[in-house]
Amino acid sequence: MRSASENGHVKSHDLPAPQPRKRPKQRLLVAGIVAVTAVFVVTMAVPGVVRSGPPRVRLSKDRVELLNLLGEYQRAWQPETKAQALDRLDGAIDHLTHAMHWLLSQPLQKSLPQAIEVAGLLRVELVLQDLKALALHQHLRPIALVAIDRIELLSDQELRDLFAETDKNVQLAALAIAKRHREPPVQAMLPLLRSRDAEVRNAVLDALPAELPEECVTEVLSIAGDFQTEVAIAGLLALAHTPITREIEVFLADQSSRDDLEVAKAALTALARVSGTLQPDTIAGLWHVIERRTSRQMVGRAFRCLEQTGSVDCAAVRKTLPDLDHFSRYFAARLLLRAGDHEGVEQLFGILVAAQETSSSTPVDAEVLFATRGLLATLAGTSASVDEAEWRAFFANNPITSSAQLPAAQINL
Repeated sequence: MRSASENGHVKSHDLPAPQPRKRPKQRLLVAGIVAVTAVFVVTMAVPGVVRSGPPRVRLSKDRVELLNLLGEYQRAWQPETKAQALDRLDGAIDHLTHAMHWLLSQPLQKSLPQAIEVAGLLRVELVLQDLKALALHQHLRPIALVAIDRIELLSDQELRDLFAETDKNVQLAALAIAKRHREPPVQAMLPLLRSRDAEVRNAVLDALPAELPEECVTEVLSIAGDFQTEVAIAGLLALAHTPITREIEVFLADQSSRDDLEVAKAALTALARVSGTLQPDTIAGLWHVIERRTSRQMVGRAFRCLEQTGSVDCAAVRKTLPDLDHFSRYFAARLLLRAGDHEGVEQLFGILVAAQETSSSTPVDAEVLFATRGLLATLAGTSASVDEAEWRAFFANNPITSSAQLPAAQINL
C-alpha cells in the first residue's frame, strides 16, 4: 500500500500553522519607535542642544557662546593663547552674566571649574554669591575660595580658619591666597611647616613674605630644630626670611655641620642671607665643610655663603685649589673674584682648558662649562660664544684688581 504522501495527500496536522497578520496597532507602534529614534539622532546633531540626562534642553545663544569661549580657554595651554582666550571672555562677559549664573548652578557641567576660575580672574562681582554657594561643596571648595578672594579679599580670620582645616587642597588654596595678600597672617600659617605633606610645606615657604615679623622668629627656630628631617629643613629655609641675628647665625652654623646633608644644605642656604661678614667661628665652620668635601653641592654652598657675606680669605682659598673638582673650583674662583683677586680668572681659564681634554678622567660637566663661559663673558662684556683667546687678550689688558660685581651662579645647588 502507498502512504498518504505517496497518494499525493498531506495530513492537515503536517502543515505549518497559518501566521496571524499584523494588526494596525502593532504597525503604528513600530512606526512610532522608528520616528522617535530618528528624532533622537537629529537632536544629538543639532548645535545648542545639551544632553545631560533626560529631559534634553536646547541652550540659549548666550549659554552656547559662554560654553564655546570656556572651551577655548580650557584647550589653550600656552600662556599667550591662554591670555588671548581670557581676553575674549573679558570682552563678552557683560552680556554673558546671565549665562554665567546658569552655569555656576550646573554641578554636572564639565565647564564648571573653568567658569569658576574665569569668574575670579575677571572679578565678576555679580556671581559672588554663586561662588560662595559653590564653596560649600568640598570638591569645589578650593577653586571657589581662590575665585572669591579675587573678587572680595578674605579676612585674616577667614584665612586662619582655612589654615586650620584638615583638607590638604583647602590648605593649599588658602596659602595661595595668603601669598597674594600684602600682610597675611603669617603666624597662623607657620604650623603648616610641620605638615607631613611636602607640597603643603613648600607652599608655606612660597607664601612667606620676604621678611618675617620678629614675633615669628622663635617659632621658626623651634621648627628648624625639629627631630623630623623634612620639618627641620622647612624651618631652616624659613629662617632665610628672617633677619639673621648673631644667635641665629650660631644656630645655622651648627646645623650646617650636621651629618644629614639635606639639613646641612638648608642651613647653608639660610646662612648665605646674613648681611655683613660672618663671625670667625662661623667662617671656620664653613671651611671645615669645604675641607670635609662630603659632597660637591655642600662645598659649593659653603663657598657661595662666604662669597655672599663677603667673608673672603684669599690665602685660604688658594690653599684649597689643588684638591678641588671643577664644580667646586668654579665657586672658589667666584670667591676670589669677589675679593678682586685675578687668580679667579685664571681658575676659570683652567676649567676651559680641562674641558678640552677629552682623555681626562675628570671631565668638566656641561653645566660647569656653561656657567664658566657665562661668567667670563659677563666680566669681559662679550657674548659667551667668543674664543678663549679673545678673553685672554682682554684680561691681559684689563686684569681684575678690585672686587668684581658677579651675576648669580648659573649652577643649581
